[in-house]
Amino acid sequence: MLTIEMWTIMSTIWSLLYLAKSLPTSVQVTVPVNPVQTGGILSLHCRVSNLKVDEEVAFYRQPLNEKLTRLSMGNTIANADDERTFLAIRQMDDSVVYFLSIVNAVKEDAGEYSCRVIGNVDGLLSQVTTDTMHVDVAYFPGDSYPVCAQPDSLEVIEGTLVRFHCMTELTQPPVDMHWSRSRDQVPELRGRISNTDSERVSELAFRATSIYDGAVFLCEISSSLFPGQLKSCHIGPLKVIPKKSNGHTKNPNSNTDMPFIVPDPSHKPTVNSTLQCRDICDSVSSNEFTWIIATVVTVLIAIIFLVLAVTMLIRYCHEVHSLNVESHRRLQRYPQEYIYTEVEGRKELEKIYMSLDRQNSNVPIKFTS
Repeated sequence: MLTIEMWTIMSTIWSLLYLAKSLPTSVQVTVPVNPVQTGGILSLHCRVSNLKVDEEVAFYRQPLNEKLTRLSMGNTIANADDERTFLAIRQMDDSVVYFLSIVNAVKEDAGEYSCRVIGNVDGLLSQVTTDTMHVDVAYFPGDSYPVCAQPDSLEVIEGTLVRFHCMTELTQPPVDMHWSRSRDQVPELRGRISNTDSERVSELAFRATSIYDGAVFLCEISSSLFPGQLKSCHIGPLKVIPKKSNGHTKNPNSNTDMPFIVPDPSHKPTVNSTLQCRDICDSVSSNEFTWIIATVVTVLIAIIFLVLAVTMLIRYCHEVHSLNVESHRRLQRYPQEYIYTEVEGRKELEKIYMSLDRQNSNVPIKFTS
């Protein structure tokens, strides 16, 4: 006969079982190492709590721009021929942990990984819960990288703006790119890095001076995840031609030397020549540019003053013409004979006009000096 204590223990156990069955299933996936190096082990841990009898745990992977692929279901690998994928299950105190491992990882293994709990209700499978993690696979660029874009000519004029380009494969995470030279006395130069959809480009820009003459420029790629790997390509040697002429000739009409440039018969115009011309134009000093601006401003001011002077002259001529017309009109209205000297002239004539206006007389008046 069961005692009261035994009934109490059994009731407690049944209550716990019922409570565990009624609790929802939860899942959590973790990645111990992310990103994973190529050749390493990609490992995922999926912890499932309150897993029901009619539920299974499955791993899925979806690479970038590709379809979803099932890797496992329960304790079985989906692809039996896959020799790189392994599955292990361990029972914990309050949960079950599923361990999925992919050995000899390659860059194609990167993507979204999910751990899903699948329920079986009347023979129909349905997803109960899921958790997802993104996994990156770090890899070093292939043997064909880096690539140094070789210019059409390595001979440049002193002061010319020089641009060198180095390209490598765009990886996750991106590799580091550095420029160095074969001459220790040349100071450190830094390139400007930009990324495209598939490549990482470093541009080195500098003004050609005598210290770069004969230098070979190296583009090196490296990564902290792959400390033993270092690859490089080179451009050079660079020949810097001084701005001054490389020869002199005598001017027959002068005793002074006249510089000249010896033409190269093998030289042909190229796109790079156009770029060099543009770079030479860019090298004009700021003082010359300031002088050009000052000259333009001076010419504009002179034009403005000239326009003002012509306008004042036209206005003066117009006033003189108006005064002559008025004088002629008054003479026709008051016909008189005038005798006057050139010295007094206009003043005496104005006095007569004023007198005639006051007297309103038609008597002819003769005025002599």
